[in-house]
Amino acid sequence: MMPRLYFLLFVLAIATTSCDNDEASSLTIVDSNFENNVYTGAPGSVAEMTIQVNPGNVFEKFRFTKYVNNLFIDPNFGNTGSVEITDISQPITFLYELRSAEIGAEVDFAVQIVDKGLITTNDTITVLTVTDLETYGEMAFASLSTDTSVKAFLSIDDGQLYSTDDVAANPELAERIDLGFYYSDLTGPSFGSPTNLNSNALYTNAVAGWSKLNDTKVLLVLNLPNITYDEIEASIEIEEVIDRSVGPGQAFGGFATFIHANQYVIFETDPTRPGGKKLGIIEVTRFGTVDNGVEARFKVQKDLN
Repeated sequence: MMPRLYFLLFVLAIATTSCDNDEASSLTIVDSNFENNVYTGAPGSVAEMTIQVNPGNVFEKFRFTKYVNNLFIDPNFGNTGSVEITDISQPITFLYELRSAEIGAEVDFAVQIVDKGLITTNDTITVLTVTDLETYGEMAFASLSTDTSVKAFLSIDDGQLYSTDDVAANPELAERIDLGFYYSDLTGPSFGSPTNLNSNALYTNAVAGWSKLNDTKVLLVLNLPNITYDEIEASIEIEEVIDRSVGPGQAFGGFATFIHANQYVIFETDPTRPGGKKLGIIEVTRFGTVDNGVEARFKVQKDLN
């Protein structure tokens, strides 16, 4: 899920100065998804601004110059870190796709008009790249069983584990439960959605009477290609894992079975649940804990507001 873009329509006339009586140039921002000249988003989102240059009779050129943490060097933005434009007959659209490598960095673009060799108009727009993942540390999943007090259900809302008893005591919890963990000789260690558990004769009693059965989709990934779990900092990187990992016959389903330590479960929450359609990844770190459970940690998309 991409972060929400804030589309603003505003006009910003920037004052200009000149060293003689020639008419100086100016610029007008006519469309933008920046807010107060700042765009904040997750990797994969796009900062966009459309600028109309109003040339004076001493206009020479218009340029964007990129600085990362106040450093001018960036070979990916023009050969010298600048893009210069002389044809200003049409509005100029600035597009910048945010990158995972720039999470936490301040990326500034000097927006400049050069008149007769002098910068007479100079403003700055800032792009802030932030993670759109919430990270949770290791937790111990117990396997669903006849013991209704075991913590086998995960809610991504708070990263907590719940039991059948917890939902019985607070029925509204049902709409927030995304996955359950279970173990059987037929499936081995498994994660399944509440919908899947309801269709499994062994576990239907665990979710009996729930007001909402979330249909979370899951996918087992044996190895992460070209990235480690700790290096995943944005949902777009989970999407890339899916693109590289899904082979013939593989697809998201309601459950993932025969999971072992150092394997991964990618999930997408039910779009009909409150705050749904979130992408996440679970890393199973240990199997064979109490009650045939597992230890695992996970990351899940969060809203950027």
